[in-house]
Amino acid sequence: MLRLQPFVFMACLLGLCLVFMCLQSVAGNKRDVPGLQREETLSGFARELIKGHARRKRVISHPVLSRKKRWDFTTYSVTEEQNPPQRIARMHSSFDNYTDSVIYSIEGEGAGSLFRIERLTGKLFAQHKLDRESKDSYQLMVFAKNLQGQEVEAPSNITITVQDINDHPPKFPPGQHYAVVKERSPIKTLVTTIFARDEDDPNQPYGQIGYSLVQGNASNKFAIHEMFGTVKTITSNLDREETDTYKLVIKAVDSPRADLHFSATTTLTISIADVNDNPPTFVDKPFKHTTPEDAAIGSQLMRVSTTDPDARENKLCKYSIIEGQDSNKFEIVTLDNQGVIKVKERLDYETAENKMYHIRIKATNIHLDPELSYLGPMEDEADLTIRVTDVDEPPEFTQPTFEFSVSEDAMKGFPIGSVLAKDPEGDSFTYYMTDKEGKFQIDGSSGMIFVAGQLDRETKEKYEITVTAGTPAWKSPDSVAKVIIRLADVNDHPPQPLDGDKLEYIVCENHPDDIQELKPKVKMTDVDDPNSNGAPFHFSFQTRNKDFRLVNNGDDTASLFTVRKDYSASEKYQFPIIVSDNGKPQLNATYLLTVRVCKCADGVPQCDAMLTKGGIKLEVLIFLILACLLLLVLVVVLLTVRRRRRLRSDALIKASTSSFDDEDIRENIIQYDEEGGGEEDTAAYDLSALQKDYCSSASGSQVKFRMSSPPSTKVSLLPPYDPTSNKRRPIPSEDIRDFVIDRKAAEDDDDRKLAFDSLQIYVYEGEGSDAGSLSSLCTSSDESVQDYDYLCEWGPRFKKIADIYGAGKPDYSDNSASKASADLMRDTLSRPGRFKH
Repeated sequence: MLRLQPFVFMACLLGLCLVFMCLQSVAGNKRDVPGLQREETLSGFARELIKGHARRKRVISHPVLSRKKRWDFTTYSVTEEQNPPQRIARMHSSFDNYTDSVIYSIEGEGAGSLFRIERLTGKLFAQHKLDRESKDSYQLMVFAKNLQGQEVEAPSNITITVQDINDHPPKFPPGQHYAVVKERSPIKTLVTTIFARDEDDPNQPYGQIGYSLVQGNASNKFAIHEMFGTVKTITSNLDREETDTYKLVIKAVDSPRADLHFSATTTLTISIADVNDNPPTFVDKPFKHTTPEDAAIGSQLMRVSTTDPDARENKLCKYSIIEGQDSNKFEIVTLDNQGVIKVKERLDYETAENKMYHIRIKATNIHLDPELSYLGPMEDEADLTIRVTDVDEPPEFTQPTFEFSVSEDAMKGFPIGSVLAKDPEGDSFTYYMTDKEGKFQIDGSSGMIFVAGQLDRETKEKYEITVTAGTPAWKSPDSVAKVIIRLADVNDHPPQPLDGDKLEYIVCENHPDDIQELKPKVKMTDVDDPNSNGAPFHFSFQTRNKDFRLVNNGDDTASLFTVRKDYSASEKYQFPIIVSDNGKPQLNATYLLTVRVCKCADGVPQCDAMLTKGGIKLEVLIFLILACLLLLVLVVVLLTVRRRRRLRSDALIKASTSSFDDEDIRENIIQYDEEGGGEEDTAAYDLSALQKDYCSSASGSQVKFRMSSPPSTKVSLLPPYDPTSNKRRPIPSEDIRDFVIDRKAAEDDDDRKLAFDSLQIYVYEGEGSDAGSLSSLCTSSDESVQDYDYLCEWGPRFKKIADIYGAGKPDYSDNSASKASADLMRDTLSRPGRFKH
């Protein structure tokens, strides 16, 4: 019995260990500090029992086995938001005999910062508050080493899980929340779903959220699911026209059944969408209106409208007229959601029943919802009574357009046809016609239209005129009618060539073929109606022709053929052809056809004066040649006249030059509009020469003397004379020379005038002249100291002057000088042909 006690003891010890392991497995992740202490206490108690039992054991029949290691760790949990330091667990190695021979350390997430382990005891602590929402678990590795730094245990991985507490309230998404649901939606129609989030552990009770409606104006219209947050209708009587918006306050609570919980609220706005659940209703029905009977067709009478509590497109209507007795007189048009009543047919006061028209109109919604068909038709009807008043109506034509036909050769006064109009009141009226061309006229009482002018279908085939019944002032469209008059054709034009009156052809001399067709074909046309008085045309020779043959092609053309090949190049054939039309009576015309025979090279005619289509006619060519010859003769005549005038001018210049050489005559021909001293002739001389410069006599008295410089002139034919110079004076330019010669010739050829010299008194005669001035203004009373004997060398023309101023001059007293000047003037005027050659 005593030998069995150790075994019983060991069995009991193993049972205690199994119980402890079961308790540890049940505790799981809910270990706390007291549990850990109990675990360490139990495990320490077990170890002491094992150690005591080992010491008491004396009989060992085999070597001691190695101890089982207990170094494997798994998961530990710690609560978030606990004040540090918070003990998590104690790490213990089987080689640790509590003699501080084993040193513990950790590595991994948060090692040394969030977590620390005591080196000798192996106790693990959290040094800071942990937040599960930031990180919910940490991975660490635990090391056990001896004092020499050698590992006595293999490194062990542990996981530290942060246990959640209810430290966050639920949150709704930011912003406003809106939803839309149709009115008249059935019960349990889903409106929207509201979500709220809680950062706490959703697996814990305080991580689960419950929803509820706390306030609002829709407690009896909507409901929200407690767990899922879905909002649904709880009634089918939602009416937008009654309430178009609902606002719900929704509350979200975590751990709804716990005493400690957090909550949040949000507002949900639900808009009720409109549906077409209300029919339109006419306003102020039944309707009445009054209009005159002459209301124009298409004119607006009135507008009708409806009311509809629905919104936007659900209130739009279309209007119509229900078939009835007078429905054909009017029409209704939908415009701007209103019904516009218009006149469709002419109204008549005399025929309307009780002078009124009755119609029934209907308004129907355009957009219908099939799901709401149980509500009935969305339409409304109303009666409309239109009273017609009497007016003086204009006459009305029985038809808007009248058409007549008349022959183009109808004489003036020929009746064409009549128009007809009626007056509703039976009053008399007059017909009027508007015809700007004056081809027709109308009888005012009967409406008969007559021919008033000459007609020609080829000029104008159709006439459109306007006829008015009543007075020209009527504006009603029913009092105006259009008359169309068409002219019937008369065969009054014979056929005529399509390309002109001349028909000319060319045939080659000695053509190898006996029969050849001459081009182009003979083409005819007729301005008369082609359906009755035109084609087909008939072609024939006027007389029998043995040289050519004419064939009718039946298409308004005819072909000309040769009958032999021995035509001579010197021959020319001309023969008339007769062309008749198909009219009644038949008309014909005769045209001359010309055929010329020419030599041909390779089939190409080579005629001396070939006339083809598009060439120049002979008459035109002759006219052009004559015009060129006449122009040439005119040019020759002009050149001859100009040459003769130039020769004559050269002869005159030569004669005047030789005269200058012989007698040294220096004369100017100057024409003045008016003669006389003191004239302000600024075009030729500077009159300032008469107003300054004086000369002194020998006695010392002041007298007028000639100027020291010549006055300015615009024309100087010859330079001043220099008696000391032997140079010949230059010949004037050709233009001035021609001018002088032309003027002189004009004066010499004028039979009404006598040729005379121009006598001109000059203030100044030239600078450095030995003769000085001939004017009495600068003549001194003393004897002149100048020598004028050289005047005797100037010839007989200056003999009088030489006798006066030269040596041995006679002694004149008193007016002797004036007498000498007078004698000189008489002598000059007595020779009229002085300048004639």
